[in-house]
Amino acid sequence: MRANPHLPDGKQFAFTIFDDPDLTSSRKIRDLYAFLWDCGFKTTKSVWTVPGNDAPEKHWGGETCGDKEYRRWLLCLQEAGFEIAYHNATYHSSTRAQTAAALEAFRCIFGSYPLSMANHFACKEGIYWGESRFEGVNRALYNLVTKRKRADYFEGHIQGSKYFWGDLCQQKIKYVRNFVFSDVNTLRACPIMPYHDPRKPYVNYWFAAANGDDVIAFKRCIQESNQDRLEREGGICILYTHFAKGFSEKGAIDSQFKALMKRLAAKNGWFVPVATLLDHLLKLNGHREITNFERANLTQKWFLDRARRELVNKGTIAQLWHLGNDAGEGLQHAQVSCWGKKGDERISGTRERMDHSEQGGRIIQESTVYRHFISESMPTRALDDIKEHS
Repeated sequence: MRANPHLPDGKQFAFTIFDDPDLTSSRKIRDLYAFLWDCGFKTTKSVWTVPGNDAPEKHWGGETCGDKEYRRWLLCLQEAGFEIAYHNATYHSSTRAQTAAALEAFRCIFGSYPLSMANHFACKEGIYWGESRFEGVNRALYNLVTKRKRADYFEGHIQGSKYFWGDLCQQKIKYVRNFVFSDVNTLRACPIMPYHDPRKPYVNYWFAAANGDDVIAFKRCIQESNQDRLEREGGICILYTHFAKGFSEKGAIDSQFKALMKRLAAKNGWFVPVATLLDHLLKLNGHREITNFERANLTQKWFLDRARRELVNKGTIAQLWHLGNDAGEGLQHAQVSCWGKKGDERISGTRERMDHSEQGGRIIQESTVYRHFISESMPTRALDDIKEHS
């Protein structure tokens, strides 16, 4: 296939991941990030900067930069070329003063303010989040669909609220995630990203993402046919996920996930962090302000996509996809995934046949220093050699 003239180094498409810290501990995901690095992916890991003062399980929380070992591991990731992003100050609501302190702590630890962020659903300081993403009829529709579960909840953009930090976001953060779509080609779903919305002035630029919320959604999004389409279209995928949601069980990374990622890595893709990719698009397209028509179109597209996903989650639609059934591949999977009547009761079955072919594989020396920095087996003395930022 021909190179995409809009991407550097003759690349045909771009792919990256935005991983949020919900339920995360470094021990759950160290090997997974080592695997990504081995495959040649440089992605984005968002964090909570400061410890919470409530039980993490109440807020889908996880480790924060207050944990010394976790902080050191994140610095290893950053040194290896991964982006560290922001997911609010901590896993529960934080006041303006607490958010300001968390941003300064982020700068102290990682050397600069975060370039990108995503709101955490449990934090009242969420900026233009929940119903505040919508206006007029669309806001009413959103509240109807969500049964007003979080109506009037998010206040990060509301001056006078103790949770207001809009001006700080504008000053210190460049990109904020907005809508998530099922389409693997995020640029096709949102062709104007990154964009500024003059009706939401505290966010400099918004970006969209593809849905990879958990391991099942992630594998569905990067199934082989979608990989090939992304390559064929010369597209761009920013895949939003939570690597703590089923990607690694009992110390073993999901085999289908690994097979799909290895297949993707063998293609001529540009695998850089989210902010690097968005900076490239911004340089290419210049500053873009969303129009009223574009805003309405994007919102309608999101509602339709969300409705389809809800049908899938409730068991109305059964998804069948084939993993690795192309000529020349050494791995063949067939995966059927469906959902029971209860939205959280997922049932999946797998058939798998693997031979020992290494065709198309990518070999990276295990002795490379960053591999040891990121991996679970990183020696304690190597950790001690890394400068502590606290």
